[in-house]
Amino acid sequence: EKKDKSAGLSEFINKVKSDLVYIKGGEFQMGDFGIEHYKEHLALDANPDSKPLHKVEITTFSISKFKTSNEDYQFYLKQIAVEMRKAGNSLSQADWDSLNRLKNMPAHGDWYDADKYCSWLAKVTNMPFSLATEAQWEYAARSRGQYLVVPTNDGTWKVENGKGINISTDQTREEWAENNEISLSSLTAMPVDNYPPNPLGIYDMAGNGFEWVKDWYDPEYYEYSPVKDPQGPEKPTYVNPYGKYSKVMRAVDLSGPGRGISIVRHSQTPDNNGRLPLSNTFRCVVNSSSPIK
Repeated sequence: EKKDKSAGLSEFINKVKSDLVYIKGGEFQMGDFGIEHYKEHLALDANPDSKPLHKVEITTFSISKFKTSNEDYQFYLKQIAVEMRKAGNSLSQADWDSLNRLKNMPAHGDWYDADKYCSWLAKVTNMPFSLATEAQWEYAARSRGQYLVVPTNDGTWKVENGKGINISTDQTREEWAENNEISLSSLTAMPVDNYPPNPLGIYDMAGNGFEWVKDWYDPEYYEYSPVKDPQGPEKPTYVNPYGKYSKVMRAVDLSGPGRGISIVRHSQTPDNNGRLPLSNTFRCVVNSSSPIK
């Protein structure tokens, strides 16, 4: 039994390592670049928290090309002998199970689930795995800080006759749900490798679930964040409408034209206010300047 477990673990670790994309560090202008660098010279985001545009220097790191999948997350839960989260009273157990059933759909969790998973990876690999910082996430999404409005394969949304070509749409998700007996219809997630990756080879940064990052959320953080590898506020100060501190989320819950812009910031209480994390996904980075072998 123990031998099987460790054989399975080394196979799992190799798979996780092979899914990493090496991101060479550099300097970029983080935040809403619309007025300065977008052809229409208009802000891309109506919210003030993505401003001002500011210089950031990122140290080389690696990031998972996929959101953490059900398969990987459920393997981890088995390894640590923890049961899958139950639906509770916010959704039927069958609906929740249908979201967790397919191996290649993204795992859903609150910030603590995400952080614990990346910390566990750090422990079993002996490598500096963690959640991405918000700056690392945006730098990777924008293909090392290029002025890409959407982190898709070509920086745009492609939809034909209601069907998503490089992002999902309500129609695409409804069909996927129907074909795979997922009861959530258009609220379903899609497989993590369903659409083409961004130019660096990273999938699903334009949606298919909000993505947790490491930082505490402060709507004014860009006013004072350091240039070199910003980590978010040292201590949480911003209190959200629920009366709690928030972590930053990136990407968007449900993809679609006009949604999932690379610079937009979201925030959520780390425990998701105790609600089922139906649209909250995550991926990990390795904070090492050497390529991962």
